[in-house]
Amino acid sequence: MYNKLHTNTNMKEKQKLENLLLLMEARLPRSQRHVLEHHAKKSSSSSSRETTTTREEEEEEEEKGEEEEEATARARAKVYAQLEGSLGDDLEYFCDAFHRAMKVSKKGPWEPKKKKKKKSNDDEEEEGDKEEEDASAAERKKRTRIEPIVPDVVAAEASEEERKAWREEGYALIRAGKVGAIVMAGGQGTRLGSALPKGTFDIGLPSKKSLFQLQAERIRKVIELATDAAKAVTGANKGTESALMPSLPWYIMTSPQTHEQTVDFFRENAYFNLPEKDVVFFQQQEAPVFDLEGKIILAPDGSIQTAPDGNGSIYRALLKSNALADMKKRGVRHLHCYSVDNALILPGDCEFIGYCALRGKQSGAKVIKKISPDEKVGVFVREVSYSNSGDGDDDDDACDRGEVETDAVRRKSPSLPSSSSSSSSSSSSSRIRVLEYSEIEPSMRDEREEVDYDEFLPDNMRTGDSDDPSSFVKIQKYNRPPWDHFNPDNRPLRFRCANIAIHYFSLDFLYKVAEIANARSCSDKDMVNDDGNLDSFAMEYHVAEKDVPCYVESETEERRTKKAIKLESFIFDAYQFSSDGVTIFEGERKHDFAPVKQATGDDSPESARRMISFLHSTWISKNRGRIQWGGYGGLVEVSPLVSLRGENLELVNDCDVQRNTSIELGWEPPTERQTPWHRYYGKHSSLP
Repeated sequence: MYNKLHTNTNMKEKQKLENLLLLMEARLPRSQRHVLEHHAKKSSSSSSRETTTTREEEEEEEEKGEEEEEATARARAKVYAQLEGSLGDDLEYFCDAFHRAMKVSKKGPWEPKKKKKKKSNDDEEEEGDKEEEDASAAERKKRTRIEPIVPDVVAAEASEEERKAWREEGYALIRAGKVGAIVMAGGQGTRLGSALPKGTFDIGLPSKKSLFQLQAERIRKVIELATDAAKAVTGANKGTESALMPSLPWYIMTSPQTHEQTVDFFRENAYFNLPEKDVVFFQQQEAPVFDLEGKIILAPDGSIQTAPDGNGSIYRALLKSNALADMKKRGVRHLHCYSVDNALILPGDCEFIGYCALRGKQSGAKVIKKISPDEKVGVFVREVSYSNSGDGDDDDDACDRGEVETDAVRRKSPSLPSSSSSSSSSSSSSRIRVLEYSEIEPSMRDEREEVDYDEFLPDNMRTGDSDDPSSFVKIQKYNRPPWDHFNPDNRPLRFRCANIAIHYFSLDFLYKVAEIANARSCSDKDMVNDDGNLDSFAMEYHVAEKDVPCYVESETEERRTKKAIKLESFIFDAYQFSSDGVTIFEGERKHDFAPVKQATGDDSPESARRMISFLHSTWISKNRGRIQWGGYGGLVEVSPLVSLRGENLELVNDCDVQRNTSIELGWEPPTERQTPWHRYYGKHSSLP
């Protein structure tokens, strides 16, 4: 009975299996044929099980057979969808990327070992000497060193006239329809205790707004300010002629896990009153996961195990989804790219975009000052590669002297770029890169700027020879009120330009990098960049070794995880392709960076909403508003639709603002004070 009822079903499944095997035959590289063998073997074992089923075992096998068939059908359908989709197109691409990344990282048996002929002792000695000479020559020919980055501009030190000029340039570009925003929003809120997309997360502000809503309202306000800036020049009335509002398209990168949920979230919220045509979704791709031998790992259900391949996949995703073509069609030329989990991000940041556009470079990054060696952020550095023309120790000494002199000059004159000097016996080139906090050497991480002690220490703080630093009295004991003594622990870090995932790209640069990232490798030919260095055929991939769930042949096998290699690319790896350098814009932490990375502690929703509340409280107090003291737990929020940077807050002048309040459009202050006047910000009850 069981076989009769399932005859038609089995015929359909066999046809699907044949189609799947044919697709595998066409799409799988030769090195990955174990996937095809697995499904073919599974099919034959399933067929033999069905033929040996007896009438007595029919009822017992029926339920088990149905479950197995359903699971097998789901796995085959998933594999078919994987191979028929973009993953199938790029399997060979990722296999080549794996071998390249493993070769660079020097991990695992990624190349077959060639058989060597037996040689005499003399031949072996000669060959060994030759290898040592070649290695020594290569080391002399190409060397690198890491130097700190000096920002092109520090926003906090710029004059109001300069910042106004940057804003006006940004507003003009927005009015011309040349600015777009890209948000990297493919992650889930797993660390925050949520399985939903991170952008849908409510960090606990009084308004209960999600990260997506905060960013959408900031985009609306930026467009409004850009329009009002033009009307202020022409003398037209503000807030009128909404039909002439410029467009600022918002490109949202999702992942296969979050795409549908993200799109549904925007639909349910009517795109937060943004034009639907200006909200464009595109998906980040996933890469297969490999074992140490370079074979694709099968997931527990028999499908291909995949994992996100880092935010550097944004370039290929923009190209393959036709998002770049959409930007070009709209006339967008300047892109502001950022991560969704920054609660203070201002999409379409006019100061940052305006400054980068005025500089005329293809790419830029906004950084903040790293405050502690232990802060878990990457830092921008300059990697200087230099080649020696000679082959003796004198060249090495000259290079070392050049490096010391460069650092000394840079410390005394921070405006001079570190790569501007090189020794006479070497030629150098440099590139901007980011060192992740896990990659920074402890000595480099803890290094602080040198100072001239004569500028800080008065005569009464010295003993003995004033030219000998060891003769100074310990300075730490002078770190007491009135707090005007120098403390060496307060010196700025030497490597302090922290990466906060805020980037500027021109459209031409995005096209350039996307084409490079989408290029395929040649099996017999390596690509070489402009400097003559062996270059990646695509974006540089990094390897991360982790345990992943895997398929097991039988229930008796205990190990259900496997050592695996995940491929990751980073968005900042593309800066090496910027032919005219990278603009480094130093912002302010209190205005630009409130990360939401984990559930508690630093970089949590609590720390982010505290930063927002403190910033907005300063805006209110500067506009002569009074904020109720509520001890711990009270929050104040100003809607982005009311103010972006503290402007247009005359409505709070001489008003009382209660704690846990969100000042929205149409907000009216309370008619009566709920607490005595001394309970408001500016006069604490404990003060006389």
